[in-house]
Amino acid sequence: MKRSAPAFILVLAGCGGSSFDSTVQAKLLQAVQTSPHRIDLGEYVPSDWQRVCVLTPGTSRPSFEQVIGAEWPGFEAPDGEHVTLVFMRDGAVAEATELERRRGDFAAAGGSYCVPRDSAVFRVADTQAAEYRPVVPLR
Repeated sequence: MKRSAPAFILVLAGCGGSSFDSTVQAKLLQAVQTSPHRIDLGEYVPSDWQRVCVLTPGTSRPSFEQVIGAEWPGFEAPDGEHVTLVFMRDGAVAEATELERRRGDFAAAGGSYCVPRDSAVFRVADTQAAEYRPVVPLR
């Protein structure tokens, strides 16, 4: 009787494609609900990053590359219902996550932009909003 080798399935997910970190998603969306006055991304995204870029719906590849100053081969523009947070380290994508705007609208501040880690503190501008709560930089 011939014995076959066991089958393994290996799934790799990284920032080069369209997969996003669901743990970071959950932490950030929970923060929008429970800590609306101060959401320090450094507390919720523990990886080693230097700045975060908020990519709003309609961001094209040329606009994205101009905003972050780097290429990301797997980049897909956020649709109207999502925003993408890209965490940068040494000019490269270290981590990324996509968030539903309905649950926390990081696009509320306007076009795509980046902020350094030590300034990556946000707040919910309208805590009474049940959906599409506007999340803006705490200045």
